[in-house]
Amino acid sequence: MTADQDDHLWIGTWGGGINLLDLKAPRQVLKVISSQTNGGFPIDFIGSLTYDPINNGIWIGANQGLYFYEIATGKICAPLANKVQRTFTAASVLSLINTGNSG
Repeated sequence: MTADQDDHLWIGTWGGGINLLDLKAPRQVLKVISSQTNGGFPIDFIGSLTYDPINNGIWIGANQGLYFYEIATGKICAPLANKVQRTFTAASVLSLINTGNSG
């Protein structure tokens, strides 16, 4: 859960995406942001949210990655999608630690 500069409360759910509420009228959901509403990005299961005042957006930690929601345009991107070079399992990390290899 996080709040932005416009007194909106962003609430992450486990299975229903993000619910956006106006703190001035908190009983009414302004918007639901999910894989169904935003281009199929897998953002239905939310683990964390944080407001980024510099870029005026919401960072979304979802079960399938890190995403950024641009408030002005309503667009979502996965800025780190092409940055990950290797996927580690718990066993491979332990193996690297035990052998002193850095991969």
